Amino acid sequence: MASEEKDNEAMLRRDFESYLTGVQPSPEQLACAPLLENWQAVVRQFSDASHSLCMVLSGSVVNHPLLGHDKSIHTSQLIWLDRNRKWARTWNRVYRLGEPVGNNTEDGVVGL
Repeated sequence: MASEEKDNEAMLRRDFESYLTGVQPSPEQLACAPLLENWQAVVRQFSDASHSLCMVLSGSVVNHPLLGHDKSIHTSQLIWLDRNRKWARTWNRVYRLGEPVGNNTEDGVVGL
């Protein structure tokens, strides 16, 4: 495993452990995080030899450091979803969450 991968895995482990104790991403971290709009949680099957399944988020991303703006994406594996649906941590990064798919508050129906 490359050094960068080990560093990312260690950061992910620290984040997960802190979320278990109620800690959330800092306001600075959230301000820099890409925004995912019209999102939903979906299960995807990977095409590797294991054909494993994992939960990811899909939606339209804004301000992604690699993908730019207004791109429809599937994130990396979902690690943590904030109970208030304001942010999520995936294998690679934290996302701010906008409106989920099907969130029609005008009719009194709330999605997800």
